[in-house]
Order: sequence, then structure tokens, then C-alpha cells
Amino acid sequence: MVTAAQFRGRGLATAIVTVLSNWALQCGASHAFLQVNDDNAAALAVYRKFGFDTRYAYHYRARPTECR
Repeated sequence: MVTAAQFRGRGLATAIVTVLSNWALQCGASHAFLQVNDDNAAALAVYRKFGFDTRYAYHYRARPTECR
């Protein structure tokens, strides 16, 4: 999920995660998992509001000529 720069700081990501979490609960979900780059402080801050925390790190591999 990416929030356009001009709309950041308005709580949109929090609202979206709230709606999606509630929908998942209503559909019977008991767990949720996310994959977030560890350098994405804004996303991590939003997800921590919902009780998410880091359980393990994931490393993307690429050829030296490829960008991450």
C-alpha cells in the first residue's frame, strides 16, 4: 500500500487497515501477517498501532545489476 505524498498524514492508511482488519475478522480470520520493508518507518508506525510487530526479517535478493 502506498499513500500519495499529498495525502499523507491524514490517517488514510490507518482507516484502510481498520476496514480491512474488521472485514477479515467478520470473515473468520484469526491472524494477520504483513511483509514490510524494514526501512519503511511510516508503514511500520501504522501497523504497530494495530499490534503488529517484527517476527523475522526477510532479505530480497537481486543481481548486482538490478535495483531493489
